[in-house]
Amino acid sequence: MYIFVPYSFWGFDAGIYLISAIIGFVVAYFAFKAYDITEHRSHFYLYLGFVLLSMGFLVLSLSSFYGVLNVKMTCTEACYNRIFDPDFEIRDLGYWIYYLASVVAYGLFALMYFPETGRMSFFILPVWYVFFPFFHLLSFFLISYVIFRSIIGHLHTRNTNSLLIMVAFISMGAFHVLLFLVSFSKIMYVIAHFILLFGFLSLFSVLYRINKKAGEGG
Repeated sequence: MYIFVPYSFWGFDAGIYLISAIIGFVVAYFAFKAYDITEHRSHFYLYLGFVLLSMGFLVLSLSSFYGVLNVKMTCTEACYNRIFDPDFEIRDLGYWIYYLASVVAYGLFALMYFPETGRMSFFILPVWYVFFPFFHLLSFFLISYVIFRSIIGHLHTRNTNSLLIMVAFISMGAFHVLLFLVSFSKIMYVIAHFILLFGFLSLFSVLYRINKKAGEGG
C-alpha cells in the first residue's frame, strides 16, 4: 500500500510531530505533578499516556526528518513523496513505533475515565491492527470514548479549560479520521497534520492558563 505525501508538505510533518512531542512532554510533566499531589490513578494514566504518545511523536519526527534528508540525496521527486512502499525503511519503522505507542496511550486515556476503585483490566491488541488504515480506525475507536467523556465534562463544567481539552481530543480524533481517508485525497494528509497541531496547541493553552492563574494566586 502506498501513502502519498504532497511534495510541498514533505518535511513539514516532521516539524509538526516535534512540536506535538514537546507539548506532550510538558502535559505529561504537569500531569505527573498532579499525580504526585493527588495520587489519583487518572492523573497517572494521563501522565503515562502523554509520555508514550510524545515518545512516539519524537521517534516519528526523527525518522521522518531522516527520510527527508536521505531521499533528497539519493532519490528524485517521483519517488520520495510516499510511505509504506515495498521497501521497509527507517521512516516506516518510525511509523510502527508511533503506532504502537499511540494505541497504548489512547488506551490509557480511556482508562482515565474508569472508576478509581476496582481491579484494572488489561487488554492486548493484536499487532496486525497496526497498519495504516486499520491503525487509524482502531485509534479513532479508542479516542472516541475520551472525546465523549471530554464533551460530557465540558457540558457539566462549561468553562474555558474544559472547552480547550474537549477541542484537543476532538482534534486528535479528527487527525485519525482524515488520515484514514488519505488514500482518496493527498490534501487530507496536510489538513490532518494542521488539525493535530491545533489540538496540541489547545492543550498547551490549558497549561498556560492554569499556570498563569496559579502564579497570580501565589
